Amino acid sequence: MNNPRNFMVSFLVFLALIALTAGSLGAQEYRARVSGLATDSTQAAVVNAKVTLRNVNTGIETVKETDATGRYLYEFVLPGTYTVTVEASGFSKFVQENVGAQPLHAGPAESGRGQPVLGRGPSQPVLHVV
Repeated sequence: MNNPRNFMVSFLVFLALIALTAGSLGAQEYRARVSGLATDSTQAAVVNAKVTLRNVNTGIETVKETDATGRYLYEFVLPGTYTVTVEASGFSKFVQENVGAQPLHAGPAESGRGQPVLGRGPSQPVLHVV
């Protein structure tokens, strides 16, 4: 490698290899997402419903409210198994156990998603996991 031209070519190849591998070595997200849509039996959105996400393994709970469209979103939660509880005034309490949350890099189909349907009165509604 006494030739400056050979050194420069080797150096440029080295830089190109680093640039090509840098994208694949980027920070992959290990956390997960749990989301859903709370509706009543007529498919109307349940606004400001209290949504509790409980990690089954750690017991840690996080509480949020549904937005103006009835949606809730928990981003960057630890992968694992969760229990989702939805409560709203005038509706029966909804509980869905064993909601799985996989790392975001596993793809959107792997995140925990559901659609709690809140019923009026004492009957238990059903969650359709999508």
